[in-house]
Amino acid sequence: CVAILARTITTGEKLIFVLWPAAPFSLYTMLEYLSYFWGIPFALQFFHELYPQYVRPRVHQTFHVLAAIFSAAVLFTPLTIYSHTSYLYMPVMVAGVVAVAWLLARVTQRNEPNALALTAGFVVLAATVLNDSLNTLEILRTGYIVQFGFLAIVLFYAAVLAARFSRALDESEAAGQKLAVANETLESRVAERTVELERAKGLAEDANRPAQIGRASCRERV
Repeated sequence: CVAILARTITTGEKLIFVLWPAAPFSLYTMLEYLSYFWGIPFALQFFHELYPQYVRPRVHQTFHVLAAIFSAAVLFTPLTIYSHTSYLYMPVMVAGVVAVAWLLARVTQRNEPNALALTAGFVVLAATVLNDSLNTLEILRTGYIVQFGFLAIVLFYAAVLAARFSRALDESEAAGQKLAVANETLESRVAERTVELERAKGLAEDANRPAQIGRASCRERV
């Protein structure tokens, strides 16, 4: 969401000027490039949290390192230099999209929770990005609609997170109820055991009383 927000307010109509009319030119260009570089690493981090068994650590770390290298170019070089990094980063972006698509195909094939919703959001975003790319190349004349792709993926993924939180809450409530029942059962068993022990103690004392009387009588005779 942070990457999408930064990308949205710094591209197209540049909404950052509505929020901050005196925004420095260097600031919003940096935000534009940084959001572009970190889109894929953030997406992989998101999927790593949901499906850690499907995201290989080396792949995950490689995209983070590449994003950090390109980000360093943005932060420590002038615009005349880092403005060329977007073209250099394009193979990384394509590889990241393929990695995410492959991951979603695997989780969907194995019927993992929320896989269909995540795949639907990704497909909508990919379709809008493709549309905008073809418009940039003047192959299509349908207009730029990537903002709707961003909206779709945020809504789909927010629904997935909401479902996960709801399920976690239900599981927590169920566990709490089970714990309460277990505590009541334990208290009942402790009470029953205490009664049994007291009864056994009473029987033992009753059984031991004649023997004590007999020993006392023997001592009196002696």
